[in-house]
Amino acid sequence: LYNKESITRIFIDRNTFTGPLPEWSLMPNLTHISAFDNSFIGSLDPGLGSLANLRILLLNSNKLQGTIPPKLSNLEELEKFEAANNVLSGEIPAGIFSLPRLLSLSLSNNQLTGEISRSVKNMGSSWSNDGKPKRKYIKLENNSLTGTIPKSLAQIKNLYVLTLHGNAFKGDMPDAICELKVASSGFSYDLFRLTSDCTRIDCSCSAACKCIASTGSDEGASDWKKNRNG
Repeated sequence: LYNKESITRIFIDRNTFTGPLPEWSLMPNLTHISAFDNSFIGSLDPGLGSLANLRILLLNSNKLQGTIPPKLSNLEELEKFEAANNVLSGEIPAGIFSLPRLLSLSLSNNQLTGEISRSVKNMGSSWSNDGKPKRKYIKLENNSLTGTIPKSLAQIKNLYVLTLHGNAFKGDMPDAICELKVASSGFSYDLFRLTSDCTRIDCSCSAACKCIASTGSDEGASDWKKNRNG
């Protein structure tokens, strides 16, 4: 590319690109990278953490492997980090959970391990200072995450979607999450969807709960409770 510094947005999603991801870290002014629904392989470049203006990073549905570089925690302008449906492994760096502008963290259907950092309470916190409500989405289903579900998740302002089924969490659904106000309309910024495998951790304490069995079958909380008590 003739002038890499002039490129601010890349949209190459829904194609048949293969091979390693391009060296986007050499394009210092990028704000958007949309490369989902391709067949990229290899690992995430730690150099992406140097893209100080990056707001959108969409890598869903590729064939990416390896770990999530801790240097991505440097992306303080990042609003969306979505890399679901890959083969990513290792722990999610704690700093990613607490990125101040992050609105959407989607890492479902990978092979991620470790725990949800208690610092997640700070996810997207700087939007509160702007005075405009913003929905927050955390999608972590179908990984190998462990530990307890942190009650600090309930401190995320305007948490809208929290999907946790298909992991190996232990303990109970924290009362603080059970007590979150539930969305009453499509215009709400309150909790709309909460998922878990209710045979392991019951989320039916919340009206936003959807129990999803580890086999992949899907059932509502009321039906699950009926079957449990039947």
